[in-house]
Amino acid sequence: LTQARDRHSTRIEYRDDKQHGEVKQMDGGKLVSLESYAAGEQQWEKKLLPSGKLHEYSRKVKSGWARISLDESGKVLTLSCAPEVRDDEVLKKWCGLQGAQRGGARRACWRRANISG
Repeated sequence: LTQARDRHSTRIEYRDDKQHGEVKQMDGGKLVSLESYAAGEQQWEKKLLPSGKLHEYSRKVKSGWARISLDESGKVLTLSCAPEVRDDEVLKKWCGLQGAQRGGARRACWRRANISG
């Protein structure tokens, strides 16, 4: 299903009457957000700034959601991590899990930060 209005368009995929696959939102031909669904439940979401740089990224984990938000300069505004993000290409770097392996020593990586100023 593709919905379009003026310069904005959204593409949504369904399977068995539930959202499944990627949801893409475009503005004037530029990708502004991308979401992934499985059996109607959101798995992750990525939002981009007008420059194309990452603005927000969230991933569903067992304990809730792990997420990061950045400003245009790349400064981290918010960060919420969980050990499960070690397999996530976006979050593992920011959460300090680069190179972490499954079954290894469990790190106390449940960290939250609201960084301002």
